[in-house]
Amino acid sequence: MHLGQSPSGDPTHAVPTNQGRIPTGAPTLDFSGRRVLIAGGSKGIGRELALAFAGAGAQVSVCARGQTGLDALQADARAQGTQLHTFAADLGDLGRIGVWLQAAADTLGGIDVLVNNATGYGMADDEDGWAASLQIDLMAAVRASRLALPWLRASSDACILNLSSIAAQQPRPGGAPYAAAKAALSHYTTSQALALAPDRIRVNAIAPGSIEFADGLWDRRRVEDPALYHGTLAKIPFGRFGQPREIADAALFLCSPLARWITGHVLNVDGGQRHYHVGTATEDSMSVPPRQTNALAVVSLIAGICSWTVLPGVAALVAIITGHLARAEIRRRAGEQDGDGMALAGLIMGWLNILAAVGLVAILIFAMVAAGADAKPGLRW
Repeated sequence: MHLGQSPSGDPTHAVPTNQGRIPTGAPTLDFSGRRVLIAGGSKGIGRELALAFAGAGAQVSVCARGQTGLDALQADARAQGTQLHTFAADLGDLGRIGVWLQAAADTLGGIDVLVNNATGYGMADDEDGWAASLQIDLMAAVRASRLALPWLRASSDACILNLSSIAAQQPRPGGAPYAAAKAALSHYTTSQALALAPDRIRVNAIAPGSIEFADGLWDRRRVEDPALYHGTLAKIPFGRFGQPREIADAALFLCSPLARWITGHVLNVDGGQRHYHVGTATEDSMSVPPRQTNALAVVSLIAGICSWTVLPGVAALVAIITGHLARAEIRRRAGEQDGDGMALAGLIMGWLNILAAVGLVAILIFAMVAAGADAKPGLRW
């Protein structure tokens, strides 16, 4: 049988044999000649964004906080036969954002695409957590978008892409600063899309689900908190965590002419994670996972008790050290762990034991000095 012929040999029922041909001038994912800036791109999703755009032919500038990470990214780019313009700066600093944009525009000859990917990942519900999320996840994107407008308006095919998160759409205990900042970024995306439409500047966002990569959050949780890791994995309908390249592929589409009629859209790239509760979910699967008790907090409490019973001194030091470590871990993973009260109790018992020991030693020294003085004629207190 030949291609184009039906299994029966009847030419009237020929099998279509369409060959892949792209009509001249049709939109593609070829970014040759386009200038792409990526804010926050030295590892994880940002790294894949930089390599993907460069691999598609774009001239790419990447800004990140650490020069070491940028050097490693540059080496990866060279390994795939591309080059990047890199710039080390704290994206929480308005002045440095402007310096990077100017340097990138001067080097590349303008700006066509701005990708806001930086995150402070502020999870703790305290001043530092809120400051990190609002300054980096939200305001860095707002500032970069505003400062890049003169170059974007001069482009014939300009767009802005913001990296949000499905956390913005899923209220849960813990992580409020990060989720709130990403929710604000999603709203900012749709608002800016309307504001910049007259300038023919498209503005979209991607909301990734849980993404796993080497030394990333979920890679660490797989080792440090297997229960949370596997519990989250069980709620992803696709049965696996996402990969940075899958986010980069979506970004290529949204920033390409293939998406020329798409603006103001937040695209979920999550393997169905956000919709897990629809249809087949049970009440148990929809409930909030139980909070775990921090193991170090338990150790601190037990050591604190032992410091007053069988192992004074040594147990007190253990109680103090593990108590401090436990409280720091509980604050870092706000909403995921209990045990702060136990750690505090262990700390208090440990310090009281140390103070009691110091007081006892001081009394003994005083008594010995006093006894020595009484033994010498003419010396009296």
